[in-house]
Formats: sequence, C-alpha cells, structure tokens
Amino acid sequence: MKRVLGSVLTFVTLSTGAFAQEQRELWDRDKPVRSGAVRRANVRPKSSTTIDDERALRELVAAWDAALARADTKILERILSDDFTFTGMDGQMVERTKYLAGFKTSTAVYDLVASRDVVVRLYDDTAIVAAYGEAKGRSGNEPFNVQYRYIDVWVKRRGVWQAVATQVTRVQSR
Repeated sequence: MKRVLGSVLTFVTLSTGAFAQEQRELWDRDKPVRSGAVRRANVRPKSSTTIDDERALRELVAAWDAALARADTKILERILSDDFTFTGMDGQMVERTKYLAGFKTSTAVYDLVASRDVVVRLYDDTAIVAAYGEAKGRSGNEPFNVQYRYIDVWVKRRGVWQAVATQVTRVQSR
C-alpha cells in the first residue's frame, strides 16, 4: 500500500511540476522579448492542402455571390448543406428549404452582390469565413443598397465543402 501511495504521490508531483513548467513557458511566451533576445515562433507554414482549401472556399464565396445575384437556386443547392441554417439581419433563423424558397418568390433584382475583405480560418474539416458584403438592386420599383457583415460556417464532408450556417448583420455604408 505504501509503495502504491508513494508511486501516486511521485506521479502527481512530477505531473504538477511538468504542468507548472508548461504554464511558465506559456506565460513567458506572452511576455515582451528583451532587446537582443530571440524567441522561436511556433508558426507552421501553410500546407498545400490548406492553401487549396482556402482557395476553394474563396471560390465558393464568389459562386454564392453570383448565385444570389441571379437567384440561381441550383447553384445554391450545391453550396448549402441539407442542414443549413440562415440567421438574417432581423435575427430570424430559417432552414435551407425556406431560404431557397425565398428566391423563387422574391421580386428583388440584383445589380450587384459582392463580398470583400474575406477572411478564411481553417480548423481541420471546418472553416469559418467572415466578410463584408454588399447587395444593390431593386425590389419592385424600390432601389436598395445594403451593406452587411457575415460569418459562414463551412464543413468538408466526403471531400466537398458546404455551408452549414450563415449569420448576417447589417452595417452602415462605408
């Protein structure tokens, strides 16, 4: 019993020491570097897969913009996952079916749908895309010009990226 207790205490002591050392290293990493001192960065170069995924997602964002401008639900059906959820500027959430149906009944005619300042963050088979968007056109006889920020969540399933969620927030004109 004493030997077991001794082993446990030794393990806990060593673990605690290693944990404390790891915490000190994390703390030290955040401190400013003294003049003349060199700190190694923990930065990995982007792999070709990461670059390819980022490029694919940027192309999908452009395809989504083009599909919105033309109300092309066939393209949107390929881009959006079956479990897609859209949260609009008014805070209401709609599922994929209602989102797509809105294009069939809409009177809006778009002159421009464009995304700018696109930022892509990859996390294995999940990606977050944040961007500034602008839509110009007419709804009936009324012109509109809407600027917004949006965040898309994308998931790569069976090698294909699809949007699973979008949240849009209206912003003031730039």
